[in-house]
Amino acid sequence: MKIILILLINILTLVSLALDFDCKSTDGTEANLVLSENQIEWQDLTHSANSAGKYAGIESAPFDTYINYEVYDLVDYYKTEDSGFFLKLEPNFKKLKTFNAAVIFNNDSHDEEKTVFTCEAQTSTVVIDKKITDGKSLPFISHKGNTPFATALAMNIDYSQVLYLRKVINQTLNLNLKFLTTWDPNGEAHITTITPPEYDNILKPFVSIEKIEEIALANKIQDSDVDILGLGHGQKELAGKIEETFFLIAQSKNLLKIRNDIYAEFIKNGGSSKNWNPNSFYPHITIGFTQRDLHESDGVIKDLEHSQDSRFKIIAK
Repeated sequence: MKIILILLINILTLVSLALDFDCKSTDGTEANLVLSENQIEWQDLTHSANSAGKYAGIESAPFDTYINYEVYDLVDYYKTEDSGFFLKLEPNFKKLKTFNAAVIFNNDSHDEEKTVFTCEAQTSTVVIDKKITDGKSLPFISHKGNTPFATALAMNIDYSQVLYLRKVINQTLNLNLKFLTTWDPNGEAHITTITPPEYDNILKPFVSIEKIEEIALANKIQDSDVDILGLGHGQKELAGKIEETFFLIAQSKNLLKIRNDIYAEFIKNGGSSKNWNPNSFYPHITIGFTQRDLHESDGVIKDLEHSQDSRFKIIAK
């Protein structure tokens, strides 16, 4: 039986998200593991036994099989005479779709392996406020080169929900995500509609940023329809370390129309259709990243097909 926690949005107080895992052993035993912060619940579904416990540390000795495994001290629901009952989980298991877990009884000075499981992450649901999709109450913000190489067009988005999601991801996955500060050092949220490289490298000789903004405002960019499709996750190895980025995957007919209206102006003024495809558009809302944001040039395509993070389901209501 899966346990899925649905978070009710609370901006002032962070509610931790439970990670849910289905586990199976080679002998056919099935179990469910739920982790919330440093608390853990283990349900042996085959033997109808439940146990709970807390984080105990990292295994460092003396058994090579479990070096660096995360150790959780559980209540012994098997009611044996052993001195301890532990669950040992593969290093960095929170970041893995599938990982190994070992149920261990500690008897005096040696470990006696009970069962080894393969665990698979299940989807947990996060509820956010639907106001994240409503930009009508927010002002349009111009990005006319406020900083070097930052001239762009974007729809302004409610930041409180992004801040909330970043806190949830940080706490759930034990991360400390950075956030975009180019346009506001305190953080902000937006859906980029014309990227800085698109403007600087393609559009600038043919369509001014003033004309682009005129087209956007004529199309009521802040009233654009926005549908949140899911949570996106991308990663790439940089300087020998895997770096990650998180974002909301979105879609919007009006933002796509704005791009096509800008394209018509681009062609009218002598731009080549070979140089820009307005339909090559992956609307998203950046949540945070470990080192720097990752883009299509890094191999991260921000749509459902390429980047959906199956560990989380996002509902806006």
